[in-house]
Amino acid sequence: MSALFNFHSFLTVILLGICACTYFKMQFPAILDQKTGLDGMTYMLS
Repeated sequence: MSALFNFHSFLTVILLGICACTYFKMQFPAILDQKTGLDGMTYMLS
């Protein structure tokens, strides 16, 4: 079953995305400086 149809798996994927964006923001702050578009979404997740 896809992670989109299983609520527990969906939450796990979202949490993994938040943690990954936070890690990348700490390691490479210049990558996530833009606050608009898709880059803005990764900035907000971190």
